[in-house]
Amino acid sequence: MKKISLRVMTADAGLRLDKFLAARSGLSRTTCRKTLGEGGVFLGRRRATRLSRPVAAGETYVLVFAARPTLAAEPRVLYEDDGLLAVDKPAGLPTEGTLWSARATALAWAERHAGAPVFSVHRLDAVTSGVLVIAKTHAAARRMAESFRVGAAVKTYLAAVALGAAGLPGADGSIDGRLARAATPGRFEVVRQGGVPATTDWRTLAQGPGAALLAVRPRTGRTHQIRVHLAHLGAPILGDIRYGGPRVLALPAWGNLPLARPLLHASRIELPHPEGGRILQVQAPLPADFVELMRVFGWSPSLADAAS
Repeated sequence: MKKISLRVMTADAGLRLDKFLAARSGLSRTTCRKTLGEGGVFLGRRRATRLSRPVAAGETYVLVFAARPTLAAEPRVLYEDDGLLAVDKPAGLPTEGTLWSARATALAWAERHAGAPVFSVHRLDAVTSGVLVIAKTHAAARRMAESFRVGAAVKTYLAAVALGAAGLPGADGSIDGRLARAATPGRFEVVRQGGVPATTDWRTLAQGPGAALLAVRPRTGRTHQIRVHLAHLGAPILGDIRYGGPRVLALPAWGNLPLARPLLHASRIELPHPEGGRILQVQAPLPADFVELMRVFGWSPSLADAAS
């Protein structure tokens, strides 16, 4: 984890926060805006998130960068035929192009692997690891997109979450919460009116001091759905600072466990094959950070199979 502390001088007063951070930190404005959106800028003990906030002389802002996870050199092929490609996407690799990179993406890698255009039918957040299914033909793309639309494609995630004093409201449950964009850029929130409907089912697989491992199945496919719903439940994902998850998990018998990214893993997917309709099941192995977490808590890796 890296910290940069910046004090506002008289000459800086009145600048927009994102411009001030870029001018004084030596970082790009894009990086500063991204850090703001992820909740990594602090004024005292409070997070500063509004890009246009005017800074005042004498204020001190601290930028905090979480350590980046070690990325795999490329996704790993889990299944492939003439119509589709299923890969194990590493955390940190975007599914599609971003503002800062159109080449370093899972889709760009898949096109190079296939030697032909490929087509996106669903997405994983850049910070999420696990099974990603990609169509290799227009016909397969149409049929798989319809499977996702009607709920015939079933996705199972593993989520390691932080537990408050109240714990979880039972061993399993379902969250119905409409989602809308929050005032903070890059964030979503549960709203009572407006937004879009979203439903997430969850089940506890294991529990330890201050944390639990959940199997999660989203019935809808909204952006950040699992992350927002679990935070709304009072169990934010470990490492998900954007939605209130801790950067470090303090374990009395072990010490401090640093969290380099939100511990959310797309463990398994089941969907009708676009050619013939047989049910295709693809599972991704546990990534190294989940293996380490389970070792620390004494949880069996076989719990990943129990999530299915």
